[in-house]
Amino acid sequence: NFGYGLGLYETTACVGAHAQNGIDGSTSSVGVVYVFNITNGSLIHTITSPNQSAWHRFGYIVEVSQDYIAVYASGSATLYIYNRSDYTLRHTIYLSSLGISEVHSEAFTADGKYLMMGWGYGAGRVVVVDMSSGSLVLTLNNPDTQSSPATSDLYGYSASMFNMFSLAANLLCDVMNHEPTRYWKLEKHG
Repeated sequence: NFGYGLGLYETTACVGAHAQNGIDGSTSSVGVVYVFNITNGSLIHTITSPNQSAWHRFGYIVEVSQDYIAVYASGSATLYIYNRSDYTLRHTIYLSSLGISEVHSEAFTADGKYLMMGWGYGAGRVVVVDMSSGSLVLTLNNPDTQSSPATSDLYGYSASMFNMFSLAANLLCDVMNHEPTRYWKLEKHG
């Protein structure tokens, strides 16, 4: 699964390989992230998972910003934040501490020091983390209280962030024409 998780910033590409065996060569699906210079294709660095447990799936989703690399391990619902300059681990964040249990690759985006993650099941939720401090800075809960969001809404399944603005989309689609019926919540933060 080389390339399933992919983050790009300027000339740096971080490529996740979440099904790669661990350092011992036999522990299944520990995962790893490879950092490449895209101008010449050279491998700059390899980020190994700090957790070498089987099925950790480190690198399932990857995002890069000017100063940080965010790596999601889907097997343990853990987020790792690294310094981009020297690849040192800055923060380990368990998604349960943010009020979500998993994230979607369509809702995992960075802008500067902020990382936005969305969870689109049940009522859905989008959270923004300050990668420099590892702290939660914004939670966007589903504003739709009228359409049984606990079972069908998909709020937070897709989210984007640009220049400190965040947009969380409710992607409940009409079955007949597959048109999105609502878009929600544009907020400025920071």
